Amino acid sequence: MNDLLFDVPWWIPALIGLIGLAALWTGNRSLNKGRQRVGLALLGVALLWGLLSYFVETDKEKVLKESNKLLKAVVNNDWAEFKSELARDADFRLETARPLANGPDEISDVAQAGAQSIRLKSASLNRPEVAQTGPLITVKTDIFSTQEYAAAPSMNSSFEFDWVQTSQGWKVREIRLMKIGSIDARDIADAVPHARLK
Repeated sequence: MNDLLFDVPWWIPALIGLIGLAALWTGNRSLNKGRQRVGLALLGVALLWGLLSYFVETDKEKVLKESNKLLKAVVNNDWAEFKSELARDADFRLETARPLANGPDEISDVAQAGAQSIRLKSASLNRPEVAQTGPLITVKTDIFSTQEYAAAPSMNSSFEFDWVQTSQGWKVREIRLMKIGSIDARDIADAVPHARLK
């Protein structure tokens, strides 16, 4: 219901507004007061709905913003910020395999080793899909990156991020690496730098 009210696609209020304008215009031409009122009401609904959608930030929009912050922290080598986006019991895994790293420190070590190994220069979310199932919000996205790694100066990697609401706000509960470039998840294990676990 929140998505319908606060995260409506822009074309729905626009379409309602156009119908309202048409009703108002034809009502004015034919001097039909009822049609004029319907047109004004539809214009009001379209305007109010559009403003609500624009100004009210849904949980899915918050999580997408936090996903961009998480990625920016990796690009900027800001590992304190990166760790602050992770839940205390977060884990990192390849697709659905057992976790390779648990907790913010280990996950940060893996991410840092990966970014350093390819000499990451930039990264951005590419066509993210955000879905909410109860209290869990999942972001499925390709991440387009550029790096100084000669064999692949740019690539797309597929990730999934599960976010949960905590007392400190939305935090990542699980990161799943699905694909690096053309390497499928089942073949990724050797390509992923492992944290040095103590």
